[in-house]
Amino acid sequence: MKCRYFRRLIVLTKEAELTHKQRSSGNHHQAECLPCREFCREMRGVEHLLSLVRSDEASVDFSGAVMQRIRETPTRSRRAGFFLPWRR
Repeated sequence: MKCRYFRRLIVLTKEAELTHKQRSSGNHHQAECLPCREFCREMRGVEHLLSLVRSDEASVDFSGAVMQRIRETPTRSRRAGFFLPWRR
């Protein structure tokens, strides 16, 4: 198994169920490949940190309020042509 494929499997493990063959070959690869073992350890650390983040639920009318503010925001007219940020 190539490292690139293994790392993709590690990232997808939380979102999709791996087949027995994928899991077995992944375990075998991880046992032999130090960089991929370190990648797995780092991913577990990231998952742990993400689990600590507390998210508040948005109010029922959150998207409606955002859309209303967008509608109320004045728009600038755009000139035709290319946008060159260094040139005004």
